Amino acid sequence: MTARVSGDAESAWIVVDFGDVIAHIFLPEAREYYDIEELWRNPPVEK
Repeated sequence: MTARVSGDAESAWIVVDFGDVIAHIFLPEAREYYDIEELWRNPPVEK
């Protein structure tokens, strides 16, 4: 399987799609700015 990559050396955020797994790779400043961990801290629950 070939991974798909979005972003480049100039990006502060690169996404690597392995199919079943997606990895987000950030520079520290971008990670703090986007704070995606907070988006998933309390995800909605379907009933």
